[in-house]
Amino acid sequence: MMHNADRLPRWRAALVVARRDFVAVLFSRAFFFFLLGPLFPVVVAGMAGGLGHRVANEAGSPTIGVAMEAGQTDAMIAAGMDLAPRLGGALPTLVPLARLEAGEEYDATASLTHKPGNLAAVATGTPDAPILTGPSDAISRWEAPLALVAATAAGHGPGPYPTVSLAATATSGAKAKAGQIATAQGAQVLLFLLTM
Repeated sequence: MMHNADRLPRWRAALVVARRDFVAVLFSRAFFFFLLGPLFPVVVAGMAGGLGHRVANEAGSPTIGVAMEAGQTDAMIAAGMDLAPRLGGALPTLVPLARLEAGEEYDATASLTHKPGNLAAVATGTPDAPILTGPSDAISRWEAPLALVAATAAGHGPGPYPTVSLAATATSGAKAKAGQIATAQGAQVLLFLLTM
């Protein structure tokens, strides 16, 4: 039979039991997942944000296509590259769409609706009399920078700038792509909320 002298004092016995229970709870899988549970929405939000950022980067910035006679197209592209550091983000990247023969026509409206990518407007005509075709909000914003590029391409440099004729369209591939990106990001937010 045990005597009271062989037993631990009541407070030490309570500490032994508390230590045993504390270690058992602290190192249990249930407690581990209890601690990690609140991190799950943070991980999902981070993944959704990373995906949204990647989609936005892949969308890229809008471009203006140039469809003029061969030498004029090359001169416009070169002038755009030369002025890009000075204009900052005022003018989108100029990309060659077509190097036309003398007297050849180009359907700018069709290329805006059927070309894949981020084509926002098309510059046709000549550097002395460029025609910018695209959605009215975009072409009104790019009229002055394009006039500067056209004047530089025509060899006028800073000086008399040609008047840019505007031909408005209802939409472009870049505008449709921006709408698709907004829809995709809205869907990501909805999925995130449903996940939580």
